[in-house]
Amino acid sequence: MNKKVALCLHGLVGHEQPHGKGPVIPYRLVYDSYIQNLYDKSIEIDVFIHSWSVDLEDEIKLLYSPKSSIFEKQKLFVDEKIIGIKEFSVTSRFYSLMVSNSLKIEHEKNKGFVYDYVLMGRFDVLLNKKIDFRKINNKYFYLPSPTNPHG
Repeated sequence: MNKKVALCLHGLVGHEQPHGKGPVIPYRLVYDSYIQNLYDKSIEIDVFIHSWSVDLEDEIKLLYSPKSSIFEKQKLFVDEKIIGIKEFSVTSRFYSLMVSNSLKIEHEKNKGFVYDYVLMGRFDVLLNKKIDFRKINNKYFYLPSPTNPHG
C-alpha cells in the first residue's frame, strides 16, 4: 500500500526583491523541483494551499491541482509601521502555514485517515535533492539545520 503524503504550500509567491516587490520569481521552477524530488510510485501526494497571491490563483491551481486551497488578499494582522516589516512578514508566514495545515486536517477528518507524512513548503523554496520517504521515520519532526539549511 502506498504511503500518503500531504504537501502543504503556503504564503506569497516570491518576488525578486524583498517584501513582495519587483517581478514574480519563476515559480514554475519550484513546482518542477517538487515533481523531480518528491514524486515516485511508492507514495501518493495530496496538495493543500493557502496563498496571498490571489493574482496567480488560476495558474497555481492548474500546476498543483490541490485537494483544497484558499487564496485571499493579504491580511493586516497589525500595522507594520507599529511592529516592523520583519515581524509582520513572520506573522503572515506562520498564519498562512497554519491555514494550509488546517485544510489538510479538515481533509483527514472528512476522509477518515491521517497522512503518513506532511511536508510544509513555500512557493519560493526549491527542493534540491530527492526525498526518500521510506528512509524517513514519520514519528519525528524534521527541520533544516541552521548550519546546513539545504538538507
